[in-house]
Amino acid sequence: MDTGMISSRLNLNVRQTQGMISVKTTLGKLESHFGQPKMDGHYEAPRSGVYATQPSIEIDTYPSRHSYGFTNHSDFAKEAQQKGFEGASEGRSRRTQEAWNYIENAAKPGRNVPQEMAQSKLRDNFRVKRHMVAQAIPDPKITVHPSELQGSNDRGDISLKITPPAKAPTNFTPGHVDIELTQAADTHRWISMGHLDLRA
Repeated sequence: MDTGMISSRLNLNVRQTQGMISVKTTLGKLESHFGQPKMDGHYEAPRSGVYATQPSIEIDTYPSRHSYGFTNHSDFAKEAQQKGFEGASEGRSRRTQEAWNYIENAAKPGRNVPQEMAQSKLRDNFRVKRHMVAQAIPDPKITVHPSELQGSNDRGDISLKITPPAKAPTNFTPGHVDIELTQAADTHRWISMGHLDLRA
């Protein structure tokens, strides 16, 4: 064949275009909102209830004053009672002796019993021996009461209560997949002869 002539050979040309799709995936989402817990507190400040008593001194001077003759009502009554008992006993004994003296001697000649008794009593008064007793004056009684701690401390109170919410609200968003055909598949065929395309 002459090279200057168009070649009569036929060629089958095929061009294939692949289909294209786009896939968009949206994930599911679970949302949970927890509320803030409620907190209640109670505070009571501690307090000190401890205190100290004042020291005191008690001075009892009665023993000293009693030695000088000062007598309170209680001691005066006791001393008067004792003297009364002693005087009554002494008087009873003396009256008994005088009665027996009258019985035994009043009827005797030359005896003057009342005069004899009066003279005897007078002589006894002169025969009484007076004496003095020197003794130390008692010291006063001194009692010291030291200071004391009394009362108690209040430690106060601290309490805390936390209450969480009973429910937690939730929100669920389901996931989904979006598919879109962005390019359709295609097969294109044509015939060419040499360098010339023959379109159908």
